[in-house]
Amino acid sequence: MAETNTAGPGTGLGTRSVRAGRHRPAALCAESYARLLDALTARGRLPEPAAAHARIRLDRDTARS
Repeated sequence: MAETNTAGPGTGLGTRSVRAGRHRPAALCAESYARLLDALTARGRLPEPAAAHARIRLDRDTARS
């Protein structure tokens, strides 16, 4: 974790911590993302056209990895 000074002294602004992202292989993310799509669609929170579009993109993105 790195600290970044966002402003000089006396400005009322301090530092903030920034976490470096961790890269996960696409296959690991794809499985949990597909479960999320299924759950949201089943609950009626994600319209089927949007879910279908997301699944197409998911398939396309994981085919490259």
